[in-house]
Amino acid sequence: MRIAVDVPHSLRRIALVALCIAATLAAPLRSSRAQSPAPRPEVITGTVKSDSGEAIAASVTVTPAGAGFSAAVTVRASDAGTWTVTMPAANRAAEYYVTVSAIGWIQQRVVAKSNGENSTAPVHVDVVMKRSPVRLNAVRVTAQRRQPPQRDFIGPDVAQTEKGILASSEVFAVADQGDLMGMIAQVPGITITADPTNGLPQFSVLGLSGSQNNVTLNGMQYGGGDVPRDIIGAVRVSSSTYDVSRGGFSGAQLSVTQAPGNNFVNQVVHVTADAPQLQATDRIGRQLGQRYANTQLSGGFAGPFVFDRLFYNVSLQGGRRYSDLA
Repeated sequence: MRIAVDVPHSLRRIALVALCIAATLAAPLRSSRAQSPAPRPEVITGTVKSDSGEAIAASVTVTPAGAGFSAAVTVRASDAGTWTVTMPAANRAAEYYVTVSAIGWIQQRVVAKSNGENSTAPVHVDVVMKRSPVRLNAVRVTAQRRQPPQRDFIGPDVAQTEKGILASSEVFAVADQGDLMGMIAQVPGITITADPTNGLPQFSVLGLSGSQNNVTLNGMQYGGGDVPRDIIGAVRVSSSTYDVSRGGFSGAQLSVTQAPGNNFVNQVVHVTADAPQLQATDRIGRQLGQRYANTQLSGGFAGPFVFDRLFYNVSLQGGRRYSDLA
């Protein structure tokens, strides 16, 4: 079933006019939307030269007008004096402040105009700088006197098997003062053995013979059995060390090290005197000549020859002992 509605001719004309008016108003809106593209970044480029035409590798800072320092972009000109800055679309402006600075040159600031919101052409800015000599204040350099390297007096023992002995006459008896075997006899694990050929006594460690030991004086091989009793230094003995910087022995190492000299003067002198009148014995002992006279003179001296440059450390000992014939 169809229903026919008769629309008056006047109403049709009114509807047609309203439709035309609406189309006419919507057309400019669609046209403006189609003609406004998205904003693009703007490129600012240029050169920096001196008034004589010399290229300057200066620092260039471009700041959009009306924006803060946070929107500024800083670049450095090349050796040829050219530079380029790409300003983000969000920071585009109608004007840009270009600041150029370099050491020894007067700072320059110019205003660059934008080529327009829709322009893609770069903005060219050429800056000419003039020299500005900078006078520096006097610079005073004070050199410190070089200190001589410290010599290792008693180095660390990696295996922790080293025993230090004070080479001091107050620690040992008169008979053992300066006697290396007598000084190390107090170290646990050291056994003193007599030489079958009536030579110098030897010491044994871990049951090894004395030929497996090593005796050094200031790092060099030493074949003696005693040192001056007033030596300014130290005596140390180590057994079965695992330190690779030490070698040449499988039993033990007895090392005597003199202390390095310094600017302080150190002097030690000892005199020991024994007279027969101070010794008590019986008639038989006197007949056998057991009473004796003994005089020992020793000293140790250390100090500077030339302050901070040349030092010395010397020790010596001399003595005489005699007794009556039996």
